[in-house]
Amino acid sequence: ARLDWAAAPLAQPDDLKPHFEELQARMQARGVERGTPTFHAAHCLSAAFLQDYLQKRGGSAGQVLLGGCLLRKHCYPVFSYRLPTLTLGAEFGGDQSLPRQAEQFLIHKGLDPGAFPMVVLPGQTHAQFAS
Repeated sequence: ARLDWAAAPLAQPDDLKPHFEELQARMQARGVERGTPTFHAAHCLSAAFLQDYLQKRGGSAGQVLLGGCLLRKHCYPVFSYRLPTLTLGAEFGGDQSLPRQAEQFLIHKGLDPGAFPMVVLPGQTHAQFAS
């Protein structure tokens, strides 16, 4: 069977655009003013899509990565990601490996903690981000 990528939710970073635009329109319909700072959040693999989307298009005050890390392409050979990012990891793995969290922690040690904080939540599992 062939996967219809156009019908798959969040199949590619560009697929986020219509969803974000619809959400923004709904928020404005409920009284949120145009131009109000917007923060974005994503879990696991969607965090990778979100980073690429926001890096390319901008328009966000910041992002929260739940069980995801900044992509290596933004970290090596020099750190190049511009958008303030809160990275939340879980003490007990899951889809995100502990060695990858440790690598991200080492990257974060050299970053501005006000713009790029990283928190590993004790006693939490990766799956709890979905709860």
